Amino acid sequence: MFSEPPILVYESKEDATAQIAADFQHLPEDIKAFITRLFSGPRDIVPLLPAGPLRDDVAVSAERLQAIMQYNCIEGQGIGCVLAPVMGMINHNCKPNTWGYYNEAVGGMTLHALRDIDAGEEITIGYVQEAIYLTRTQRNARLTTQLVAYYQNNAASQDDIYTAMSLLRELTALIEGHGLEGLELSLAYVEQARLFGLLGDERGRRDKLRKALQFRLLCLGADHPTVSRLVEDMN
Repeated sequence: MFSEPPILVYESKEDATAQIAADFQHLPEDIKAFITRLFSGPRDIVPLLPAGPLRDDVAVSAERLQAIMQYNCIEGQGIGCVLAPVMGMINHNCKPNTWGYYNEAVGGMTLHALRDIDAGEEITIGYVQEAIYLTRTQRNARLTTQLVAYYQNNAASQDDIYTAMSLLRELTALIEGHGLEGLELSLAYVEQARLFGLLGDERGRRDKLRKALQFRLLCLGADHPTVSRLVEDMN
């Protein structure tokens, strides 16, 4: 639907709060002016102050800038914490009609429709799509640990593999049955493909990778780097 380059990117909201006062000084003047107009809480007194030096000083105080980041930064979905004002205005829904994610290939947050959206229907997004209380480095470390565990378990018995496949089928059926198509489905199908690979079932592996690709294209778009990597895995 659209992409938005973030104004600022941080590992976490805690980092954003800690660093914004220093980083603000290096931003272009028009970006500074834009940031100071963002919502900074119900007790913000800047709109009530008369124009002049006092208002200018309070508008860029460290405390106010930190409040602006607290209220306006969103989870970057794949990169960390970002200040992306348009994406930040989209309301949350437990059954969203769009998917937001960071695409390093285009250098911005992208928004993709998960289904047809009727005229006048509100665009919504699911905020919590990853481990939002971890930094990007921590998320990558956790993913690496999980992948190592997967490969170490490649000697699992056939019964173990079939049990895991049954649980994954139940999971994907539950998600799809509630109309919650999203990146989680792609990840579940990738794991199913891995299990088919352990069983030596190439046809099953490729079938699950095709399904994983379908939902990754839906959520992230054809230009996202993980899509091309998934295509390579299929081939």
